[in-house]
Amino acid sequence: MSRNLTDRNLFLMVYKTTIYLTHRLLHAGERLVTPMLDPGTETPQGISQETEEYLKDTARTMTFFAIRVWVIKQQMDAMFKG
Repeated sequence: MSRNLTDRNLFLMVYKTTIYLTHRLLHAGERLVTPMLDPGTETPQGISQETEEYLKDTARTMTFFAIRVWVIKQQMDAMFKG
């Protein structure tokens, strides 16, 4: 069975992957940083200040990448509508 992928099929595959990556990056970043930002959540025992700073930096980086992917998604939306 052979599949012929059209330009539209390829575009939709890339679009779906872009949305998935945006979701995963934002979700992972949120899970990393929420316990450290919520005053009601206790800091895990044994976590060093260095580790906490590393996790915050990682969450910031992931959020930055998610925003970049979201911008690409917006551009793809414009292409899809046009």
